[in-house]
Amino acid sequence: MDEANKLIESKNYNTDLYVGSADLITQAKLKEGLINARDNTAKQMLEDPVKLQIDTSPEISELLNNYRMEDGTDNPEIKLANLEILNNAIIEDQLRRGVKRANLKILTKQEITQFKDQFLDTSITSEDKLKLKEQLKLNYGNEKMGMIVNHLQDEKTSDTILMAIATESPELAKDLFDSSTLKELKTLAAQKDIDVDSIKKLIAKETEDFGQVLDSQGEGSESKAAKMLRINEALLKAALVRTNKNVSVEDAVESASNDFLNDYVINESLTALIPKKINNIDIPVVAALNKSEAILIGLKDTSQGNYLDRFMGEDGYMHYASSLNIPNVSEEEVKKRIGFTIRNYSRWLNNSDMTGMVLYADFGSAGLQPVRNSNGQRIEFYLTDLPNQDPTIKDTISVYPVTNDPLPLIPDPPSDDYFQYDENLIDETIIDEKKNSKFPVDEQSKTDFSFFTKVAAGEATLGDKFLADNNSIKMLSDDEDTKLKPYNLEYTDLNGKKIKETFRTVGKGHKITEKEEKNGKIYDFNIDTLTEEQVDIIFKKDLEIVIKDVDKLVTNKNINPTAYSILVQMGFQLGTKGLSGFTKTIKAINEQEYNLASKHMLNNYEGKDYKNISKQIGKTKWHIQTKNRAKRLSKLMASIEKKSQLTNESP
Repeated sequence: MDEANKLIESKNYNTDLYVGSADLITQAKLKEGLINARDNTAKQMLEDPVKLQIDTSPEISELLNNYRMEDGTDNPEIKLANLEILNNAIIEDQLRRGVKRANLKILTKQEITQFKDQFLDTSITSEDKLKLKEQLKLNYGNEKMGMIVNHLQDEKTSDTILMAIATESPELAKDLFDSSTLKELKTLAAQKDIDVDSIKKLIAKETEDFGQVLDSQGEGSESKAAKMLRINEALLKAALVRTNKNVSVEDAVESASNDFLNDYVINESLTALIPKKINNIDIPVVAALNKSEAILIGLKDTSQGNYLDRFMGEDGYMHYASSLNIPNVSEEEVKKRIGFTIRNYSRWLNNSDMTGMVLYADFGSAGLQPVRNSNGQRIEFYLTDLPNQDPTIKDTISVYPVTNDPLPLIPDPPSDDYFQYDENLIDETIIDEKKNSKFPVDEQSKTDFSFFTKVAAGEATLGDKFLADNNSIKMLSDDEDTKLKPYNLEYTDLNGKKIKETFRTVGKGHKITEKEEKNGKIYDFNIDTLTEEQVDIIFKKDLEIVIKDVDKLVTNKNINPTAYSILVQMGFQLGTKGLSGFTKTIKAINEQEYNLASKHMLNNYEGKDYKNISKQIGKTKWHIQTKNRAKRLSKLMASIEKKSQLTNESP
């Protein structure tokens, strides 16, 4: 478009500089013709850019002919190579024409419509549609499948088909491709006395967090609520297909929702999601989460030369004064106000095609806006390195956006290098720890601070690390809550019957034994007059017992510390006997198969081999009774990556 405008301007129509014998009327017509040609080209670039490129670019037309010449030959490799050359040329030409990367297309409108019609054709089996999906991947490459999905979306393809193409779950894709219509499936459900409305409510509950992420995104061209309804409608179809195969309603909803949600990891604030794969490329989820957290921590720094000031550059913060309509204010005041807002009211959202994360700040009446400097650069990063990305934006590499200064990623404490050993300072360190501890100094166990010396000697165990990990301790403590007065736990069992435990519980989930009831004391503390400090001591001693039991189950001492932490949290809730019943989960963890372990935490599968998850036969009792906690820990387990993916080291 810029080139067309420059051409029209260079003609100097209606001026004495125009060279030629044409009169003013002819000149006006010539200019009008060029303007119409420009506008028609712009319209075609929006409606069918690839067709326009084929018709107007000799280079692309020739590459298309080279590709077509291989039809019917015995050289499929050459044909695919020529197709890749053609697609790359189409992409490069669109970029030169000013097409945004998120809007790139590699198929003509006729071609994309043909694929859309095939996926919608009810006479084509779901198995054949799966084959078509795989053929598209083979022909165009995994890295270009995102463009095809986006193109199908532009052509108003249903979310059911888009979800089937995008999901990494073959089972979910097959059910979504099923030729049965939703109306037909609802009729079949009614014949079996299945309440479809109750299924809708169950699905909405399962996808609540995902919906909150969508709702957190910036305003777009479509209603986020409407999109969530369409996603849930697609999952309704998958669930009904499964109930039609005699799967229970609860299991059908659970499995269909999990097949969809397992493609993503949602951040803790429920504002952004990280796909586990993009175009069949594994995403370093842990690295992405760490980078997003580290940048937020870096933003809190207000010392001289801090990151936010470096990001804003020499021009500083004054560009916000005009964009946010802040009148009659000094540069220092703008810096103070805008800096405070960014540091305290920022959140991560996804970029437009869900391939990266962008930092937004809530500017009150001005709304949620991406954090920008005067050059228009944003605090953002990609989730992985993909073709045709903006080269100025980094991926999960450990550098700050724009400034590219090293990003001091904080390790999950405590790692082996988290504490720096200095024998001259170790006593001072211990004294400081005692001073800041929530436990009274006179109640401290002599082993409380042995972690420091164990790290120095390279002897810190997974149990040591758990006890020194404030995040894991807080997570478990929050789950258990704190009750200073004993109580009898009440819950509903698997058959819907209300149960009231005969034994009492107190503190942070401490089961009072018969001996303790008889003596009226727990570790020399009076049961009926416990203080918060005493509850914390009981909690820690209970944890040490659980850790000893977990250590007997963990045969591989090289497992991920987060996986170990999850086992401790499960053991604390379920007891050692209850945890030991999760034989497949424990086996998978010892084999460092964390994704499989996450599945066995929630569901029971046929057979003894933990690797065989082909047939689900129900949910674990733990999943049924403490659904939210079980699902959260399962998601955390599924998000664990082997260190080899990030550091080329063994896990």
